[in-house]
Amino acid sequence: MCPYTEKHSGNSNQVRKEVIIDLEDWEKEELKIIDESKTK
Repeated sequence: MCPYTEKHSGNSNQVRKEVIIDLEDWEKEELKIIDESKTK
């Protein structure tokens, strides 16, 4: 599965939201990603 917004185009470096949601907490921390569901 391609994690980027424009799948397989080679033109995107933005990761799709559903991919970020599926990351483990330690992966998010490692990538410095804030889980938006916990901030609301």
